[in-house]
This record gives sequence, structure tokens and C-alpha cells, in this order.
Amino acid sequence: MRLTELLKILLVLLILGCANQLPPGGGEVDKVPPEIIEVYPPNETVNFSGNSIELTFSEYVDKNSVKNAVFISPKIDGKIEYNWGGRTLEIVFPDSSIRENTTYIFTIGTDVIDVNNRNRMAKAFTYRLSTGDEIFNGRILGKVYDAKPEGVFVFAYLIDSSMVNPIEEKPLNVTQVGEKGEYELLGLSPGNYNVYAIRDDFKDLLYNVENDYYGVQDREIIITKDKPVISNLNFKLTNEDTSKPFILSTTMVDRYHILIEYNEHIDSTKVDTDNFFVIDSNSNQINKIKYYYKNDLKSKKAFLVLEDTLQNIDDKYLVAKNFFDYNGNESDEDAISFTPSNRADTAKVKVNKVVTQYAGNKIDFENPWVIINFDDGFEQSEIQSAIKFLDDSNSYTFNLSRVDDGTLEIKVTEKLRSNKRYKIEIDLNNIVDIAGNTIDSVYTVNLSTINEIEFSGALGKIITKNDSADYYTVLENLSDKKIKLIKKTKSDLTFKYDRVYPGKYLLWSFVDKDSNGVFSYGSVYPFEKSEHFVYYRDTLDLRARWPVGDLEITFD
Repeated sequence: MRLTELLKILLVLLILGCANQLPPGGGEVDKVPPEIIEVYPPNETVNFSGNSIELTFSEYVDKNSVKNAVFISPKIDGKIEYNWGGRTLEIVFPDSSIRENTTYIFTIGTDVIDVNNRNRMAKAFTYRLSTGDEIFNGRILGKVYDAKPEGVFVFAYLIDSSMVNPIEEKPLNVTQVGEKGEYELLGLSPGNYNVYAIRDDFKDLLYNVENDYYGVQDREIIITKDKPVISNLNFKLTNEDTSKPFILSTTMVDRYHILIEYNEHIDSTKVDTDNFFVIDSNSNQINKIKYYYKNDLKSKKAFLVLEDTLQNIDDKYLVAKNFFDYNGNESDEDAISFTPSNRADTAKVKVNKVVTQYAGNKIDFENPWVIINFDDGFEQSEIQSAIKFLDDSNSYTFNLSRVDDGTLEIKVTEKLRSNKRYKIEIDLNNIVDIAGNTIDSVYTVNLSTINEIEFSGALGKIITKNDSADYYTVLENLSDKKIKLIKKTKSDLTFKYDRVYPGKYLLWSFVDKDSNGVFSYGSVYPFEKSEHFVYYRDTLDLRARWPVGDLEITFD
């Protein structure tokens, strides 16, 4: 092999090796977030006349993540250039695009990640300069309360007599929330503002209805030279649902059962067999629905059971109407075609799931209830005689209520004893499905009441100058979302939670302006303020036999 060919091969191998360099193995994992350590010109420069700024990062960062995290207020028209030199980014503005006597705010959001381990910036970086001889000092700061606040945007709109529409208009000022939910908007000029917290998944600086979660300010926001700082403007996020529910798919699984799947979760308290029927496309013969039930109470799927089998294999349509989602949106009437099935129904009714108040089949001894979910629908009018609630020597009276045609709620009407074992016996021989299937068996559910000494509690008071308003407090278990206790405060603004299951809790309070007993999130467009809320400063660790007292929630 000639020397020149050997050198070419070595050169190719060298290039390939450099192109595939990997970080050295071993050592501690990089957990340090990147940050901006230097800017040019200096922060709060006045009489700026240049056409570019420079930002230097503490380490190498992903260039695309930076480009998508740079927000400039007010907007600069034209194409902006991003030039890199090592860890330094130069942002170049189009000629004649910078306005006179204007304060510009440059926000680098928390979507910036480093190259080494994809660590995100811990908090947004804000940099400002002015083309005039004055920097506006307006500032808004607060917190977004959410399970995952990092990356949420805060939009600020300077409003006049016209209505701001964040669905179509981008904000004048914007920042991004850090890992702890905290944010700070800087350099705001005097004026009246609408402020929103938006989880902007599309990163288009617009509010996308139904897709984006939102929070709305709880009071009027006015910045003046005498009062340039607004503190504790906090947000809780929710999702806006304006779409009507509908059925995604319909499948007939046997001669009697039709499986349907909704596009979203349906309010089961407002749906019944009257919402459906089956029609033959040729004869117009109608088949009524006998039972409606869900195999999984958290699922978007449900079963319909026909009163009688279908007579032929002609095209069939399921007609569905007037059911609701949890936001009160009502469905249109719709007809969904499906293929009939001639498969026999031979499955016997069995217990599918048991739901209790606490984990481990534990129930409260003062207000005990149990939900029994079966895997089929059946006639419930005389089922109480097939169910017994027992301990070792006694039986107890209870009330049955229908959740759906395959689900029952049992509420014991007698007070039970603390820390004692109980059981429910269900004679399945008395439960017959539409095809006449039954099973000669007794199903047993073993239960136990919670120990009275295991309970904890919390008590305290609302501190406020507005003692005529209605205040509610909310106690939320961090590990079990089912445990959420809401109470209206007493006339002296005190609150007390007795018999609370031990665990870690968040405590917060809100002013119930609309007197509906629930927190109102407000509206983005048309604009409507949320209700004012305040969180207690610490997480509560409620331990058994150790209630926490003297809690104070202070409203401004």
C-alpha cells in the first residue's frame, strides 16, 4: 500500500473518531444546571444604540434549546440572527428594528438544557436595557402552584380600553417558571395589566384552548411609578374543556353486549340506558338497552346490554344522545354503525373490583362505605337480600345505592367498632345476567376498620382584614389524591379537621366570591379573574395521635 493511501485512511479514521467522541466514563453525574454568567452590554444599560447583545453561559448548552427559549419584549420585527462562539451567544437584530426610548426585556427561559447531561436552567434569566435614558422598574413576582410547574410561561399584557385576547395576541412581556414554581416579570412600564400562567406546549406564545393549561390573576394589576412592584401574584392551573363528548368506537362482543368507548371521561351520574338504543337500518326496528355499566370506574369505556338479541345481521346503528362530560358539555345525537355478533354469552357474573375509603380494604368505623363493581349488568331491585355485612357474630344493616347497572355502593347504617375485622358476603347465585347465567358461589370481601388512634387532625384560623367574605380551606393528601377535604370556615374564621388519615398534606384557602363552595379558576377569554387563594407556607406532616394546631393562613 502506498504511503499516500495509508495517510488518507488514517485521516478518515481520525475524523470518524473525532465525530463520535463520547464523554469519559466514570465520575460523578453532572447535576449542575447551566446559567448565564456574563452579558454585554451590561444589564440595565441606558441609551443603547447597538444592534446586538451577547450572552455567555457557564457551560456548553444545546443551541436549539436556547433559540427556542429566548423571548424579547416588546417584539422586534424582522429576522433575528443567532451567532455562536463557544459558550457565548450573539443575538443580532435587523437594521432599524430597535425603537427609540424603549425598555427591552430579554428573557431566557428554563427550557435551556446543557450538552453534558441535559440539565435545565434552574430559573429564567431576565436581562434589560433601554434605548432611552430610563429603565422601567415595574416588577411582578409570584408562584405557580402545580404538580409540575417547571416550564410554565407567565404572559403579561398591557391593556387599555380594548379586550386582550391571548388566543390570538402574543404577550408584551413573558417569563418562564422555574423548578420551584417561582417567576419574576421585570422591566414593566406603568399601566394596567392582564397576567396569565400558561403551560404553552406549542411554544407559540399563544393560549391554545383545551390543549394548554392556564391560570388567571385574582385581582386588578396596576403598576405605577409610586408602586412599581406587585408581589404574591400566584396561579393555580386548570384545563378548559369546550368540546362535546362523543363515542369513538362501538363493538358488539356477543349477542347481548356492546362495548363503547368515549373520547373523554363521562359524568356517570348523568347517563343511563335511556341515552341509547339500537336501530335496524332496513326495518327501522328499535332494540332497547337493558343495562349500562362500566368494568373500570376510571375508564372511558362502558358496556351496554340489549333487552333482547338482534333478529338479523343487517346493518345496525347505535343511537346515543344527551350524555355529559364532567365540564357540563352535552353530546349531540349520533348514530354509530357496528357489526352484529352471534356469539353466545356464557360468562357468569363475577366481582370485578372492590373500592374502599382507604388502602388495604380499610373503612371508616363512623361512616363506612364500600363500592362493589361487577363484570356485568344485572337486575338490582332485589339484590339486597343476597348481600350480608358481618363480623364474627353479628350482621349489620346497610343501604344499597346504584352507581350503574353493574356497580353498587354499600353504606352501613350502624356505627362499627374501631380496629375490627368485618366482611361482606355476596351470594352470586342470586345475581343473574341478561342471558340467564349465574354461579353457585359466595363471594367474600374481607374488611377492617381503621384504628381510632391512627387518626390525626389540623386546626387553625384565617388571618384577614376582610372578615365578611366566605372562606374555605382545603386539605389535600400528597400521596392519595382521593383524600381531599374541603371545609367552610366558621363565623370566627377558624377551621378544624378531625379524624384525618395520617400523611403529608397541603393546606390552602380561597375566598368563595361566587358562593358555590368550590374554587373558581376564572377565564382567559373572555377575561374573568380567578378567586383569591393562599397556601399555608409548609407541607403538613400529620401523624397519628398528633394533630397540628395554631395554623394560620394569612390573606393580604
